[in-house]
Amino acid sequence: VSKIYKSLSLLSTFVFLSLTVEEIRSEYSVEEHWFDARIDHFNYRPTTEPTFPLRYFVNKDSFNPHNGSVLFYAGNEADILQFVNNSGAMFEIAQELDSMVIFAEHRYYGLSNPFGNEYALGKGYNISFLTVEQAMQDFNTLNAFLRSEQQWNITKSTPFVVFGGSYGGNLALWLRLKQPNLWAGAIASSATPLKHLLRETNGFTKIETEAYANVSAICPELIRQGWKELYESAQTATGRIHVSEKLQLCHPLQSHNDAKIIHGW
Repeated sequence: VSKIYKSLSLLSTFVFLSLTVEEIRSEYSVEEHWFDARIDHFNYRPTTEPTFPLRYFVNKDSFNPHNGSVLFYAGNEADILQFVNNSGAMFEIAQELDSMVIFAEHRYYGLSNPFGNEYALGKGYNISFLTVEQAMQDFNTLNAFLRSEQQWNITKSTPFVVFGGSYGGNLALWLRLKQPNLWAGAIASSATPLKHLLRETNGFTKIETEAYANVSAICPELIRQGWKELYESAQTATGRIHVSEKLQLCHPLQSHNDAKIIHGW
């Protein structure tokens, strides 16, 4: 079995486990809260249930209501506690700026699922509300809600700075761009609004190759050899079974064209 098969097998196992963990514990001192977010922010047509519970976490240990700010993490495609546990910089900045820290979960991820955790993605109609615009409006309305709740001591003039990484970085960028009245600033880490340029120029692949080469000069060649073996194996039924077993795929490869799907993923 080639080394690349082992590496890809570990990667697929990690992704599977990260998607199926039912309970993630916070490494930081945060309180769990829930907000009734509208399922559909933009149409008059009523949904079966008008709202769904959107989860968010709050840390107010450093917050000074007189001159502090709110550091707001715009959740992206995972359980929000994963971002809580990997965004320690926000807690450090909060201490310096007398800020409150808030992490809001993205709809359809973690426990913030319209139509219930078991049925959120079960029907085409249900998943139709999983859009960037709907998610952004969740965060906009949560922003307004937090300002209106006296328990937080957040005033209308308290600045909200939105944070995000990767797709969440895009959300942070777009929230600031579209609603500057609500968001005083944005920290868009690894945002990808021009991802198409990286794809057209092969720039991302070159950067990724350099990253592996920095660890070991033989890594890039091993990976290239792995892709070659993948395509060669996919040419035969026996080879496709071999690949499917080693990568522990949910569904076995059906044709040689399926190798492109794995490569692209």
